[in-house]
Amino acid sequence: MRVTLGLHTILVRLVAAFLMIWAGSLRSSAIFEQIKPIESTTAYELFTIERGVHKVPDGSEALLRSAIDDATAMAVRIRPRPRTRDDALAVFAAIQLALVRHNFLQPPEEKDWPQTVGDALTPRTFTPTELEAVLSFPDNSARRPYLDLTKPLYFVDCDMGSQFFLAVGERLGWDIRLVELPQHNFVRWHFSESVKVNWDWVHGRSLDDNVYMSGVSPSDDLRFGMLYMRSLESKEARAYYLGLIGSEASMPGDAERLLLEAVTILPNHPLTLNNLAWLYATDPVFAKSKSDKAVRYSLAAWSTRPNHGNFADTAACSIAAAGNKLLATKIEEFAVDHPNNANQRESFRRNLARITAGELCK
Repeated sequence: MRVTLGLHTILVRLVAAFLMIWAGSLRSSAIFEQIKPIESTTAYELFTIERGVHKVPDGSEALLRSAIDDATAMAVRIRPRPRTRDDALAVFAAIQLALVRHNFLQPPEEKDWPQTVGDALTPRTFTPTELEAVLSFPDNSARRPYLDLTKPLYFVDCDMGSQFFLAVGERLGWDIRLVELPQHNFVRWHFSESVKVNWDWVHGRSLDDNVYMSGVSPSDDLRFGMLYMRSLESKEARAYYLGLIGSEASMPGDAERLLLEAVTILPNHPLTLNNLAWLYATDPVFAKSKSDKAVRYSLAAWSTRPNHGNFADTAACSIAAAGNKLLATKIEEFAVDHPNNANQRESFRRNLARITAGELCK
């Protein structure tokens, strides 16, 4: 297994590199003039779409701009013209540091994973005990020295963090792409035909493909080879995020429009299929006319991860909406036995009661 560099190790190198870059600041100023505007990035486009269908916090656009701007500037200053793998790692570490200095933290629990950038840029408040638990989370330990605890903190998880790296790449013309695993994302820089460099926002370092692949068995996810571990094209990454925004849209019509657009580009994406099925199965209007589509989409999603309770829950709710209470009850009982956490189990139990009572799930 290739030895990878952690954030602390690379930061030591950054200090020496900054001294060298200072001497060449006039030369790098020309590169700053070539940086594309933030408005040209997919991250900003997605934020604009989100703002039209879902309430975002006051000040979130300013924070988005500041984080992308600072990350871009750090990347250019540390390596104006990256040419090697080590250059790429230094750039990734610089972007990581810029984001951490905006008080971006990895949420320790799945229940706190943000679904959109607007959610990620929502200020978090903690009791002293809660704050210590967040800061003591292993993946946040390297971030702690660079935080300003007098200012708001933000939960930015794997896919939301990856958006900032993608945005820097777009602004500088670097081929950085999103990579997906079940319940995880990272970015991969296609540095050259022979050199590809991974970076993981959550862990703050580069991990080899083998590290990721060892954690997912194709028998656990039947579409492993079709979707996971490959570098998504920009339109596919956009579709992935579009599906997440759709799942958070305030109005059912907006949700359907965005989810359908996402499915058109990524037709085999289990999370997007699941979320579209959930919309059709639980919205009172859609459930009357589109419960058959809910069944089809939910079963397609569930087939990719047969032991995933959340997908089973959606399948049960879809089948119940279509009128087969007996089968739906059996599947929901399976979901209750396969939750990711205690809160999810309680949610599945409540849906089991609703199915038994002939009601739509929530």
